[in-house]
Amino acid sequence: MVFETCGKKDNPAVLFFHAMGVTGGSSEPVARVLRDRYFCVLPAATLYCPGQRYVSRADEARQAEEFLRGQGIKRLALVVASSIGADLALAFLAQTTLPVEHVFFDGGQFAQIGRATRRVMTPFLYLAIKSLYWSKGGTLKKIFWCDDEAIRPYFIAAGRALTYGNLRRQLADSLQDRPFPALSEALQAHAWFEFGSREEHYKYRDAVMRAYPRGHFPVFEGHNHMQYQVRDPQGFAEMLRWVIERDALPALPFLRKLGKVMGKSYLTSAFEDTVSGRFPEKARALGEAMQRRLEKLRAENAGASREKRRHLESQILPGIAVYETLQTVMPKDEALSTVHGYVEKRARRLKGIFLRLMYIPGFYRRVPGIFSRQTPKLFGPSAGFAATDIQTTDGVWHINMTKCPYYDACVQYGCPELCHCFCDSDDITYDGLHPGLVWHRTKTLGRGDDCCDFCLKLAGKKSAG
Repeated sequence: MVFETCGKKDNPAVLFFHAMGVTGGSSEPVARVLRDRYFCVLPAATLYCPGQRYVSRADEARQAEEFLRGQGIKRLALVVASSIGADLALAFLAQTTLPVEHVFFDGGQFAQIGRATRRVMTPFLYLAIKSLYWSKGGTLKKIFWCDDEAIRPYFIAAGRALTYGNLRRQLADSLQDRPFPALSEALQAHAWFEFGSREEHYKYRDAVMRAYPRGHFPVFEGHNHMQYQVRDPQGFAEMLRWVIERDALPALPFLRKLGKVMGKSYLTSAFEDTVSGRFPEKARALGEAMQRRLEKLRAENAGASREKRRHLESQILPGIAVYETLQTVMPKDEALSTVHGYVEKRARRLKGIFLRLMYIPGFYRRVPGIFSRQTPKLFGPSAGFAATDIQTTDGVWHINMTKCPYYDACVQYGCPELCHCFCDSDDITYDGLHPGLVWHRTKTLGRGDDCCDFCLKLAGKKSAG
């Protein structure tokens, strides 16, 4: 490896791992913005160093740590890894003994590729990278989304130095089809795995979220691979400062809002109204804290089924994130009452819709049958529920729900009392819909019972239970 540095050694250190097909100098535009407050270290992978022989990722990580220690660096404020640099960064993080405070992955190449496929890839990648040198950058637009003059020299220099043997050895132990290296939960909490919504690497996001559930997973809407870093190095550098100094991202105009990703929950909207009205000076910070918590909750539940995610995303996870965040500015009982108010307001709005439907002649008589047909579809095992049917015919819908993801999640995250809000919403919505309908429930899991004994029946009908 060859190392470049900029900034003063006594400043907090930032280590860069660069992308494939470029030299370490490709990080210079960003490092120049940071050098007034940070000591930036820019290693060039052995792959692109003339006369050097690539050995392994572990050896690259060893060289990086030895250089850092030789510079007197005892901890890293930030590790920045771009594209395939993420593969090397993970190896470095897994073996380094230096404390690392934050990590930012820009369009990380987190592919898990079989050995045979990597062998087949080698000659094609070699010709693609060498062609950049042979054509003086003329082929760049064919293999990358842009051919900006600002980045072309780094590709040309890498193409000049690359040898087939080094590339073959690198691919032999990179992007392997095996589990990602373990990162501590403490480090995951300060790790950012960013992808552009238009880039090919976006497809790796779900796998990374499952591997590192405590991390942050921002999406840059409308952006291609490493686009922000390439097109606006100053803005990218300022964003990295936010990560180091505030453990958060700034309000970037292209940062995908969670509502756009998942469908914005009424709970987060109500939360925003509350904090902007009651805590205007803290509203932005509270909003960011709530979003960070929600992002983590979603990452921890990334493997949920599509049916279960409908419940997680609409109410359960936003409810937990909002409830926890409100407790930072108000007593716990007040936070619970506030969330209960959000849920109750929505329940009354839903009841209004049902009440209008009851004006349809005879419609009320169809309601128990509708519940009997729809409950297995919306509240079945694939959504995390389990129920025993007591009677679901002849004008009676009566089941005992013995498992509920609302209750399970609230217990898992240490807030079982929050489940009461969702239990109460059922009573608010369905009780008193029509003189010919009877809503009856005496037990709920959320209130400590062994089941939720739901019953909605036509007046005068008797349940088998």
